[in-house]
Amino acid sequence: MTHSAKPNSRLLTAATILAVSCVTEAFAPVNFYNRPTLGKDGSVARAVGVSSINTSLAMSDDPLAGMSDERKANLFQSLLRDLQIEGVPLLGCDANQVHTLNAAVWTTMAEISDQDDEQRACVVLEEIPVSALLAFAEDFTVLKTQQRLMGYLPELRRFSISVVGKGVGPALLIETEPRTEEERAYAAANREFEGNFDRVRIEAALRSFIDRIVVGMEACPYTKSADISATGLEARGVTPGPVGYRFSASTDACHVMSSFWNCICELMAEPETNLSSIMLSLPGIGAGDGPDAHARFAAVVELVGRYLCL
Repeated sequence: MTHSAKPNSRLLTAATILAVSCVTEAFAPVNFYNRPTLGKDGSVARAVGVSSINTSLAMSDDPLAGMSDERKANLFQSLLRDLQIEGVPLLGCDANQVHTLNAAVWTTMAEISDQDDEQRACVVLEEIPVSALLAFAEDFTVLKTQQRLMGYLPELRRFSISVVGKGVGPALLIETEPRTEEERAYAAANREFEGNFDRVRIEAALRSFIDRIVVGMEACPYTKSADISATGLEARGVTPGPVGYRFSASTDACHVMSSFWNCICELMAEPETNLSSIMLSLPGIGAGDGPDAHARFAAVVELVGRYLCL
């Protein structure tokens, strides 16, 4: 486990543990520990819409140069009205931190990912700087060009993210292409596969791993049991607290990202005496012990780290 030595910092640290359990079910745990100052938790947007995809972001161009704030505001409202007329859901979200922004966007993407047809949704984030939204959208566009990762993140290929009006206002437009017949069959098979996981059994395997490796072999000197973390860091301002165990059976990367960032929101909202770290089990990601399974899990872990650092 990774422990922050600066409990008053807003920096978030995350560590990933890959383990092989001795039980018959493979599991993929992710451990992340945080102790920054509590931030105001924003609402997580959930909704889906219908239509087509046509998005491209070029941060090097600035079509808004010289435009007054009043004109930008009027244009932004006009674009939102146009989207609403087209049947695109407008999802207001009071996110004002990195973790609430990611929770809102990835939860929206997870909801959309459950649908096989074309989808569009607009997330309005008035408390997030437009520059941050531009960076988020640009990075997602770049991600889709990186075949090393996209080969193991196929569910993201149908997504596109852009900033409404190329930055005229604080809103992200999330769009998907329809799944092909082959993709529909693959997604349906994955959803059926998700029902095979026994949460109790998987959590027991994860606890056993922590007891045997993290505690027994002293992989982390500040973890003395599977239930309490950050032991021995009091002098550095870190208070020991309970470990929370969370679970997602999803095989979809968007759902996993949503689960991760909602866990981060939970950590940020709870005092460390109630919750000091979370172990998130993800048995549906990279299930099995072959090279492709490992590469799939590693790609999802890299995706998590990518948005921690954005």
